[in-house]
Amino acid sequence: MAKIVFENVTKKFGKVIAVDDFNLTIDDGEFLSLVGPSGCGKSTTLNLLAGLEDATNGIIYIDGEVANIIPPGERDIAMVFQSYALYPHMDVFNNISFGLMARKVEKAEIDKKVKEAARILEIEDLMKRKPRELSGGQRQRVALGRALVRDPKVFLLDEPLSNLDAKLRIQMRAELRLLFKRLKRTVVYVTHDQAEALTLSDRLVIMKDGQIQQIGKPDEVYDFPANVFVAGFLGSPAMNFIKSRLDVEGGRSFIKAPGLKIELTNNQRSKIDKVASSEELTIGIRPEDILVNRNECDMSCGIELIENMGSGSIVYFNIGDERVLATTERIHTNEKECAIGFNLEKIHVFDKKTEVAAF
Repeated sequence: MAKIVFENVTKKFGKVIAVDDFNLTIDDGEFLSLVGPSGCGKSTTLNLLAGLEDATNGIIYIDGEVANIIPPGERDIAMVFQSYALYPHMDVFNNISFGLMARKVEKAEIDKKVKEAARILEIEDLMKRKPRELSGGQRQRVALGRALVRDPKVFLLDEPLSNLDAKLRIQMRAELRLLFKRLKRTVVYVTHDQAEALTLSDRLVIMKDGQIQQIGKPDEVYDFPANVFVAGFLGSPAMNFIKSRLDVEGGRSFIKAPGLKIELTNNQRSKIDKVASSEELTIGIRPEDILVNRNECDMSCGIELIENMGSGSIVYFNIGDERVLATTERIHTNEKECAIGFNLEKIHVFDKKTEVAAF
């Protein structure tokens, strides 16, 4: 296992800042995901840790040693790529064992390690096959096996499931989580898929434009997003955002939007005052926190569209000029109107200008 520390790490490509003053500590045995849209700097961060790129500024520590001056091959790190990177002319056994053979490990030890990795990954019956004879999921397991036999301090996984179909991606997601729970190794996982990040990770690092937006456990980041970007990035369907403003009537505070009026508690008002630069606000509400056709619903809305998803439905409607989505139990697609309400304990409020969360 290994503890990893990024200290004020910056990476520039010419005038482009790919990673900007990055500070992060990854604990021994932790499964940490770097997540964000394409171009946010997550893969560059992984490459800096692997030694495939040199930091422009800052220090990276692995187990207390300055990694910047350690060659990539001596960092005791195994990397699994999106493209699998298997040798097409070699069978599965030789693909998995190639790194060990290059290090002149004894044949008996190689055989033992490869068989153990194959057992863990359930690919024992594939040892004589070539990559072209394997499915995408099987190729991914072989790539993982090649990393496992090295028994490294740190595993780096760069979008390893993105080439798989949706069903296999879900299956492999569960297998990866169970595998690394057993191995108890430090894992740094890069993905743009927020479902992967939420289900696999001990902690998430949400990135945008080379900068960290929020660090936290999956539930913390999902339930208490730090800003509009994090709130909108995590969740499927994404969080709804409604332009609103703070108003006071007779000493009571309200958030108002066309067709919407929410009274605030004194505690909520004080939280807004700490971050708000004006009365202009943005309300955030996740689709699953909008109530549809329940006794407590007090608003009537015309339905624009209903998408039936099998186990439930996604309902599209308007509040004022804003299109809003709600997830609910399955309803008939010919419905034209519904009653809605908000779970007021689950609403989020952001300053419109800075996009920072009040609550």
